[in-house]
Amino acid sequence: MIAADRIPFLGFHMPFPAVGFVEKQPEGFRYIPKSYQFDV
Repeated sequence: MIAADRIPFLGFHMPFPAVGFVEKQPEGFRYIPKSYQFDV
């Protein structure tokens, strides 16, 4: 559901950045971290 609806999630014991999204792959799922880069 979080992959289909692109709902962000937080992983408490994950390396920085622990906020990201899940993407469906043919062989399973992939974690996509949220970028903290600012556009200047």
